[in-house]
Order: sequence, then C-alpha cells, then structure tokens
Amino acid sequence: MEIVQGQSEEYFKLVTEMKKAVLDTTNGYLKTGDILERLFNSKLYKYSGFDTWEDFVTDVCGMSVSGADHIRRVTRTFGITIEKQVNFSRLLEMVPIVNDDNMEVLLEKAGREDSRTWKNTMGLERGRPDQDKCLHENQITRILCKDCGKWL
Repeated sequence: MEIVQGQSEEYFKLVTEMKKAVLDTTNGYLKTGDILERLFNSKLYKYSGFDTWEDFVTDVCGMSVSGADHIRRVTRTFGITIEKQVNFSRLLEMVPIVNDDNMEVLLEKAGREDSRTWKNTMGLERGRPDQDKCLHENQITRILCKDCGKWL
C-alpha cells in the first residue's frame, strides 16, 4: 500500500480517538457497575416498584441479569475507573484469576497483547500449557455442516 502524505497523521489521529473511546467505554462500564452494585446492595431498585432484581435489570437497565452481574463483578475487582487502555471484555476474562500479585502485570498485558497472545496468556494463568510449546496430543474433532454452518 502506498502511503500518501497526510494519511499517516490521519491514521494516528483516528487510532488515538479510538483508544480514548475504548477507555471511556470501559470506564463507563465500571461506573455502571458501581451504580448497579449500590442499587443491588441497598435494595433501592425496589423503590421503582420492582420486587426482584431481575425485573429491575431487564426493564429499567435493558440488559440481562448475567450482564449486569458481570459488570458488577468487574467493578468490584478493578474499581470505578481504570487508567490503562484495556477492553472491558478482557477485564471480565481476568476476574476469576486476578489478584493483588498479578493485577498490574495482567492489566499491562491486556492492554498491549494481540488476541492470540492474550488467549495464550489467559491459558497460562489458568495452568494450561503454552500454545507454542504444546504437542497437541489430545485433539477433538468437530464437523461443520456445509449446508447450515452448525458445528456438530
């Protein structure tokens, strides 16, 4: 691809804007999680006439209960804001394995690793072998239906 003068500046400008938007989105999720956590713990959601958390979340928040619970869990783990450029989905992946000893390292890796490397990092943290060193001796064969696209 031939680079035209001015395109590189536009590229870096757009990438910078995108990274800021991702960080704003992640911090928005964390703030939402904090609000949901406070509503859940205080039972203030009942003030709006809902008897159950499930009814409140689906009707008022417009999300699934599991989605709301995921957001709350991530906020309890990482706090209300995060300074590093990390996608919310990666924060959610880290929740079961993150602790005070590995949090900073995992946050740094989550912000810079590509998806393949990140998947390997999560596997290593869970005690799985390194994908590049695995002999792949235990294979599972799956069949894809060419007509409907379903994995069987």
